[in-house]
Amino acid sequence: MKKKKILVLKNASATSKIFEEQNDILISSAKKLGIELTFKNNSQMIYSFPSSNENIDDLKKYNAVLFFDKDMFLCKKLESLGMKVFNSSEAISNCDNKARTYEILSKEE
Repeated sequence: MKKKKILVLKNASATSKIFEEQNDILISSAKKLGIELTFKNNSQMIYSFPSSNENIDDLKKYNAVLFFDKDMFLCKKLESLGMKVFNSSEAISNCDNKARTYEILSKEE
């Protein structure tokens, strides 16, 4: 079976100890599941769109993207390429607006 590869995209400014601990937990959990993680900052990705097909082809080697950022443009671009993105642009939009989050949660029973 081919090893799963997941791209972890994070905000370039997320450098505090809590984020390092989060990364360590992700790496440990992925290793147990036989998943290969690649970490990149959002700033590394923004400048690669849509400059060349080589960069886009490089993305296609990943089975999914774990998206730890609020950059809606970047998230939507990844989705438009057919990438499986967790958290989706819709989820980011819903969670980034407290009124929208309340509206959604108030409908749930």
